[in-house]
Amino acid sequence: MTISERVAYLKGLIEGQAIGQDTKEGKVYYTIIEILQNVSQELESLKSSTAELEEYLESVDEDLSDLEEAFFEDDDFDDEDDDDFYDDDDDFLDGERLELECPFCRETISIDPKSVFMEDDITEIECPNCGEPLFSAELDDDDDYIDDDDD
Repeated sequence: MTISERVAYLKGLIEGQAIGQDTKEGKVYYTIIEILQNVSQELESLKSSTAELEEYLESVDEDLSDLEEAFFEDDDFDDEDDDDFYDDDDDFLDGERLELECPFCRETISIDPKSVFMEDDITEIECPNCGEPLFSAELDDDDDYIDDDDD
């Protein structure tokens, strides 16, 4: 039995008791019935809207899956390759220099990325022109950098 059917049954019970709408009790009962009918209608409307949204979401999900298949079909990149790409023994930083502008003196400086990203303990880079610290970090136990400048 749906909620609407149960409200209609309750309304029938009240009418069967011969309680008039002009009595104090009748006014209360019929007001409650009216409120319950409104709530029941709103609930049915919400159920309908939810069903439409679920259908739409499934359609969007299918479209997204189709796009992912079309876009990534030629990629041979697997999760297993992640370990090889980020291996500490890789020489992906060899010979490279990072150029950045000092925020204090606005001079362009060149630094060796290995000196920043491959040190085991504390790394601090100072501007060779003005001596201000540009980057200060230390590795935690999980080899993640902790930025000391945020303190």
